Amino acid sequence: MDVTLPRRCTNHEELFSLDVGQDFVCDFSIEGFTTLQEILTSPWVEPQGAKQCKRESVTHNGCPNKLYNQCGGNDWKGDTCCDEGSCQGSVWYKQCD
Repeated sequence: MDVTLPRRCTNHEELFSLDVGQDFVCDFSIEGFTTLQEILTSPWVEPQGAKQCKRESVTHNGCPNKLYNQCGGNDWKGDTCCDEGSCQGSVWYKQCD
């Protein structure tokens, strides 16, 4: 839903004269309140082509192991690659360095 909002607060100019921590009360116009009410009560529709991005899944080369994470060793069952650096260590424990 592409919505252009009208000016919702009839006293919005006062916002620019507030001090930090000072309360602001918005006096809604009937039109502004009605528009805001419609937006807040309408069901969410995800935009077409939207993709969810999770920071922990973003990597440089596709490997989930970050620098200093374990990447190998005795009985290691996880990924053996490194997002940064290379997987180094002993037979018992390896980490991304």
